[in-house]
Amino acid sequence: MGIFSGIKDAQVSSGGVYFVPGLYPVVEVDACKMIFTRKNEELFVAECKIIESEVPERGPGTHASFTANITRHDAALGNIKGFMVAGFNCSADEITDDVAEEVVSARQPLAGVRLRLEAVNVGTRAGGDFTKHIWSQVGDTTRAPVNEKLGTPPAAPPAQVQPSVAPRGGVSLPGRGARK
Repeated sequence: MGIFSGIKDAQVSSGGVYFVPGLYPVVEVDACKMIFTRKNEELFVAECKIIESEVPERGPGTHASFTANITRHDAALGNIKGFMVAGFNCSADEITDDVAEEVVSARQPLAGVRLRLEAVNVGTRAGGDFTKHIWSQVGDTTRAPVNEKLGTPPAAPPAQVQPSVAPRGGVSLPGRGARK
């Protein structure tokens, strides 16, 4: 056993630089991913490059992350949805499980998207501070359906069950046979 035994299975620290309160007129999304913490908690991470900043501690060129702990915080999914709504410039009802899965996939559909971010501290019930991230569009604010932005066909409308005429005037419903 050498001094580095076990290094093969060691987890690389992924602690990052986070957005501190202030205004970031332009940040560019580098990547979005899901990771597990050492406590086996699920985290959504949006890694960004700061293009313009009014925050001296986080100047242009700095890389910072927006994280949301899905395991521990019930507001996490709503915060993630807010980020995705801004990223796709769509309505909230267009963000589905499938869209969210695509955001963290190898395709990285939000990579390169530029957003405005205002980070503000909000008091928690426990007496601490939470940094709320308020995301909005920069530049082209035209809206297109999310499926167009993802390059996927729109979801098919629900199938309509069409009754068919059965012998002797009865109505046949699929899988049920003729009814009179």
